[in-house]
Amino acid sequence: MSPLIVMITAEQLRRLQALSEKSEFSLDQQIGALIDLDFEEWQDALDAADMPTLPRSTRWLRFMASEGAS
Repeated sequence: MSPLIVMITAEQLRRLQALSEKSEFSLDQQIGALIDLDFEEWQDALDAADMPTLPRSTRWLRFMASEGAS
């Protein structure tokens, strides 16, 4: 694993902390989950056509069911 430096604004930090509280992930885990979620959406060409019609919360639940919960 390689170190990663993430620069965010104070507002983004507030949002990240709120997400972490809800998901019960650490800040590091939450950033990793968001990166994985965005990567999976980008990578999965079959779902790419459906993604704009799905709310982000639905995509998050799909991620949690597949990889986030493991």
